[in-house]
Amino acid sequence: GAAATLSTRDVRASFSNHGPCVDVFAPGLDVAGAGLDGYESRSGTSAAAAIVAGIAAQMLEKNESPEDAREELLQMSVPIGPHGAPDPDGAWRFAVVREVEDEDEDDVGTAVCYNATCVEHAASLFGPSLADTRVTAEIYALTGFNRRLCRNPPRRDQRSMKGKIVLVKRGKCRFFEKVRRAQQAGALAVLFYTDNKLASPSYAGSGVVRIPSAMIRSEAALDMRRRATAVSMGPSE
Repeated sequence: GAAATLSTRDVRASFSNHGPCVDVFAPGLDVAGAGLDGYESRSGTSAAAAIVAGIAAQMLEKNESPEDAREELLQMSVPIGPHGAPDPDGAWRFAVVREVEDEDEDDVGTAVCYNATCVEHAASLFGPSLADTRVTAEIYALTGFNRRLCRNPPRRDQRSMKGKIVLVKRGKCRFFEKVRRAQQAGALAVLFYTDNKLASPSYAGSGVVRIPSAMIRSEAALDMRRRATAVSMGPSE
């Protein structure tokens, strides 16, 4: 993939790369950088690429694979249209520069539990906070081709998701879209599961979701499917 350059008004800079080879845009006009006599302002796609590379390096430091790091970076990005305004169908994606937090520890003050066992998790950065919302319900695990919930589920799954906490495989599409589809089917919450290191699912989408979500490890999701009668998500007691 390639990074292209946005101006200070979040529109494509006149000198920027563009076209189907570009995956993401990042600031590249009048970017402060180190010079011989202190900070200097520099412009160019090389400045934008450095910002994106720094974000990717922080993700790789969490022991993510290059493929997962790329997916998470795109999920952190905001789709924009040609004039810089947020646009869910926009062909350009603006890399949101934020600190990638250390996810080595459980979220403080929240819990995901079943059968008197609480599992390591990472709460989502969008939707209702688990610190303020409690959901206790049976689980429903999506399987087969639809396990990632990247398209509207069949009616059979929609009926089964209603009133449940839904287990959804990480990957292939945005976390927000997965939760939105689960919400539309009547689910009470979503638990993403991953084979890699835990990371808080981030927002990239258009609209509002009103159900909580979090990420757990695949082995925890498998054990839930085998043994859990109900799962509780919310503030720790």
